[in-house]
Amino acid sequence: MDVYIVGGQVLVLPSTLATQLQSDILSSTLTAQIQADAQLPTAAEHATWEQLFQHSMSKMGWRRLERGERHIALRTPTFTVAQALRDELQERWPYLDSTGALASVVAELMRGSAAAERLRLHTRSVAAVVPSESMQEPQPLGLQLIVVDANATLHVICVACITDQPLEADWLSQVLQVDLLRADLEVRYFAAQLLETRYQTLREGLIKWLGDRRQTLVQRLAPAEPT
Repeated sequence: MDVYIVGGQVLVLPSTLATQLQSDILSSTLTAQIQADAQLPTAAEHATWEQLFQHSMSKMGWRRLERGERHIALRTPTFTVAQALRDELQERWPYLDSTGALASVVAELMRGSAAAERLRLHTRSVAAVVPSESMQEPQPLGLQLIVVDANATLHVICVACITDQPLEADWLSQVLQVDLLRADLEVRYFAAQLLETRYQTLREGLIKWLGDRRQTLVQRLAPAEPT
């Protein structure tokens, strides 16, 4: 299992996938994000950004298989975004080392790397801001995590919320107060498979279009140190 920060999202790839397919997945997800970001350069509803991301993916040959969303009314006084993601991943893929994958992301956040900063900015900029009479500045989060399974099916999970609690550098594992949320935690999901015959006709053009951004905006994360 390899964990990447691709632009401003997390991507988990099985190391058993063919090298060319791994490259195609990295290029297409980065391209879709750049194109969606260009159409929503300021804060906006994450669901709207997701639609733009999915539309761009479909134009590159990704055929959507499934889509859904749900709201989670948390029953505990506190939670972390990492735990919410871990619960979702464990429910869908019990065999996946979700703890290890998320620990790698947390470690990168604590290092304060350029990739960590891109992830932080993207997570903060594409979540909704709900008007409120509260004097606190709303703190939106909308983290998108992509898991590719052994059959090369791409699964995208987004966990989104808005809190009045100030966020720390390690916002992924920061303990958040449920009573400071402005709405229930949202989880959105979609799955897609790549039509390789379609992508093959676009591969060279996409590589040229991405140029140096492919190397700059894709970072493979080191495995987290055992605790």
